[in-house]
Amino acid sequence: MLNMKKKNICILSALLALSTLMTACGEAKTDSEVIYEIDESAFEAPMKTTVKRGDLEIYYDYEAQIGPKITQLKFKDPGTFNKFEAGLGETVKKGQVIATADTTALEEEIEKKTKEIENLDYDYNYNIQSMTYTRDIASINLKKAYEDIEFYSEKAPDPDRYTDSCVRAGTFDQQIKRLDIVMRQKKETYDLERKHLTGELSKLKTKLSGNRITAPYDGVVVAISDDEYGDSISTSKYYIAVADTSVYYARCESPGTAVIKSAYSTNLLSEGDRYDLTYVPRPDEYYIEMRNGSEISYDEFLISGDTSKLEFGDFGYVRFVTKKAENVLMAPRNAVHVAGGQSFVYKDENGVMTKTPVTLGISNSLYYEIKDGLEEGDAIYVEE
Repeated sequence: MLNMKKKNICILSALLALSTLMTACGEAKTDSEVIYEIDESAFEAPMKTTVKRGDLEIYYDYEAQIGPKITQLKFKDPGTFNKFEAGLGETVKKGQVIATADTTALEEEIEKKTKEIENLDYDYNYNIQSMTYTRDIASINLKKAYEDIEFYSEKAPDPDRYTDSCVRAGTFDQQIKRLDIVMRQKKETYDLERKHLTGELSKLKTKLSGNRITAPYDGVVVAISDDEYGDSISTSKYYIAVADTSVYYARCESPGTAVIKSAYSTNLLSEGDRYDLTYVPRPDEYYIEMRNGSEISYDEFLISGDTSKLEFGDFGYVRFVTKKAENVLMAPRNAVHVAGGQSFVYKDENGVMTKTPVTLGISNSLYYEIKDGLEEGDAIYVEE
């Protein structure tokens, strides 16, 4: 029954009794029951609303904090901490070094290995150039010997000079072949040694990069640790965090994978605006770590669309819509009554409050879907 002010209770009781008597004597109604006629002069009229069409959603809301994409960064290799190359709140560029370890010894090794490669290149190139020059001279002499052979055998036959030319030709030919073999061997040896030294240098440089933290994207430094020069580096510790302010996320307590997977849609509600969200899975290790530490797990969702209104630290709600009925009749929950297994509303029929049975569909915390018993535009009473 609707809530009434105390001063109207007696009047309402009398009207109800009169209404019951009139109903008993008159023609009986099958689909509805007249409750009382409204007399606004006698008491304050109850509140009414109009049955409308709309989209009805069943959803779960989780309070969420809004913020940019934030990446926490670690050192890849142990060592000794040197310094932060960027301060809190500073803007950084992708690839910029933002924290370093003390790499003096490592840099010396890199310099030494680089020098070894340079010396190897110099020695190889010098020897090859020298042997190439010798080979070129031998090739010229071989050509001259072949010309002499032809000359002393045909144009001006001379057995002695012909023989001498053949000997010289053989000597230069063997010299060229020997030089080709030596140069090929030197090339193979050089390639193997250079490959080895280059590999060692690459490992040193990789290790050097592991002793530096670089910005993963253009952004802003939003957190740094309290480490100082000389502190030991732990590869499991986060040292600095960078935020990408061009990308915003909503972060809320995890509703569980079942809710996320079954959601018809996932949206962010903030300051009257609604944004589409895309779930960003975390690695399984994260949830295991949270469970082992008896900590609350949080999920992140990428916010789509224009995020210019959002700011770091804003709050909103992540809404998981698990079911949606489009363009259906809806009545507020405080207008629908359920008793004895039956559902009904109080409808205004030309000033007469009429108890009207209804068939309900899906519902959420605010509305019921009305499948039968009412039409769009019907006026119904609601409890305050």
